[in-house]
Amino acid sequence: MKLRQLEYFLAVAEELHFSRAAAKVNVSQSVLSRQIQALEAELGTSLLTRTSRDVKLTAAGDTLRVHARRILSEVHEAKSNVAVSGPVLRVATYGTGGTPIEKKVVDAYRGVANSGRVEILILDWGEVAPALSSGRIELGFVATPLKGRFSVHRDLMIERLRLDPRVVMVRNDHPLAKRQQLRVEDLVPYPVVAPDCPPDQRDWWIVNPRPGGEEATYNRVAGNAGELLEAVAMTGDLSITTAAVAATYVRPDVRAIPLVDVDAAVISLAWNSALDSPAVRDFVRIAKRHAELGRKQQKITDRQS
Repeated sequence: MKLRQLEYFLAVAEELHFSRAAAKVNVSQSVLSRQIQALEAELGTSLLTRTSRDVKLTAAGDTLRVHARRILSEVHEAKSNVAVSGPVLRVATYGTGGTPIEKKVVDAYRGVANSGRVEILILDWGEVAPALSSGRIELGFVATPLKGRFSVHRDLMIERLRLDPRVVMVRNDHPLAKRQQLRVEDLVPYPVVAPDCPPDQRDWWIVNPRPGGEEATYNRVAGNAGELLEAVAMTGDLSITTAAVAATYVRPDVRAIPLVDVDAAVISLAWNSALDSPAVRDFVRIAKRHAELGRKQQKITDRQS
């Protein structure tokens, strides 16, 4: 059980309306619904009854509402009472802790004298940009397209860190599993698992429409890398993600195959310029320096190979 799930549940319990609750916690309604369902699955009981006209708490939901309010209140009080030296910087990643570049940047910032504390929030893909816009976090790692930017990032500052090639995740028994590389046209007959994010972002990830004009089909959405690979393993559908994600979230029953005829994703650092501070500037500076070192190392590796 995660604190953010309790936060989302309490918003629904207090509003008794999913749209208002989603607006209250600054996430999409689909993200909110999925997290409530995950909480119910973990607890093994229904917390809410939903109809087309209203939302009501079950007996279990009413009990959890009381506990959730107390727990979140105590967490807030604890954060207020704990003395820390220097500013607390809230940085979002997604999935189960981020890819190696994200971890290295965070570790480098923590190693700087008087840098203060970094609080890492693990969010779903669709939660990072709203959390930045609302001020819930100061910085967030995001994947952006090589050309242009997604609509959800339009009002945010973006620092591009490095390219991350896209790959296709396939279950070991899939007809494409023995291929050494793939092109988009190879994917046309097969459904994909789509990321749960705004339409322009989702379409870019699943390459929709395909070069021949075909519509990409998807039956399921996933909020983060862990869910994405779980869906691939459970259903046999394909998914498109990045090489860094594939290397970080390894499953023995799923393999990654390079997708060679699409642009790479760009791993970027995003922040809200309205929340500018010395700590934010220091973190961005360290991220830029780390990215430049990575590019220099890659050039050396390329020359040696």
